[in-house]
Amino acid sequence: MKWSFYILAFFFVSVYCENCSHDDDCQLVHCSTGSVNCIHHICTCTENTGQGCTGRDDCGIHCHHGQPHCVDGVCHCYGD
Repeated sequence: MKWSFYILAFFFVSVYCENCSHDDDCQLVHCSTGSVNCIHHICTCTENTGQGCTGRDDCGIHCHHGQPHCVDGVCHCYGD
């Protein structure tokens, strides 16, 4: 029973997530706050922190949901 739940969840995520190569590829994902960014080939809602960066190591901020990422020269947090 437990494995069937995981298989069903994996199938659901595989079908409903939007794959991308660039931010412009994200047409189906809409965010209530923040913006849609293509991160690791998946369209994801992120919140602009206002801190400039050239790489992830420049983002010394704390995100509620994981590590910050440098997107288009600005630090972003997933779903914050």
